[in-house]
Amino acid sequence: MKFPATLDFECSNNPFEEHRHAITQWRKLAVATVIADEPVIIQAKLLAAQGLGHYDALHVASAIAGGAKLFVTTDDRLIKKMAALANIPVMLPGAALALLENWYEN
Repeated sequence: MKFPATLDFECSNNPFEEHRHAITQWRKLAVATVIADEPVIIQAKLLAAQGLGHYDALHVASAIAGGAKLFVTTDDRLIKKMAALANIPVMLPGAALALLENWYEN
């Protein structure tokens, strides 16, 4: 059984129009879409069992399944929880941009 991409599902259920619009704009930048299929759901359940919320677990599991090298979020709690799990680096947007642009190499 296949489900829609987690971001699309969560966005469609967001009660705030401005949030839906912003998510839709960011979504256009995606180079791949990961469908929440059985392996993704299994990974998400493992992450949820380790303390992540269900949507967070689905987002992270999708990123891992999609081969992401970095997970970007503004959720400080998620960053702290993921630091203990070390499945994928998780950063705030500014820190991720600095890393990707090699700002700290000099």
